[in-house]
Amino acid sequence: MKLRVIVPREWESDFAVVECEQTAWINNAKTLKDAITAAVNDWQATEAGQAAIKRSGGDFNIGDLHCELGDAELDAFLAKHGVLGLTIETFGADSLHGWAYDDHLFDELTD
Repeated sequence: MKLRVIVPREWESDFAVVECEQTAWINNAKTLKDAITAAVNDWQATEAGQAAIKRSGGDFNIGDLHCELGDAELDAFLAKHGVLGLTIETFGADSLHGWAYDDHLFDELTD
């Protein structure tokens, strides 16, 4: 079973869809974030992890993690912390095409 979490950027319309295998330990947004944070904390002790944190300007977030997926050391730390099959899809405001959640999907009736 997959766990899917929507991670919004608080001040913009950007967001990420984060998915991984749901387990007994990783079964909601908080436990997934905690496990990813633990993995990134371990990874930042490596040369590749330090370089990634530096590239992010010290603001390593879900968008940066998306760019770093596939790094063998990072993937190993994610697996160590139970994060399996992690995928991240990012969306910017331009992805919304002028369609908002609360937009009506019907035409107003006229008398």
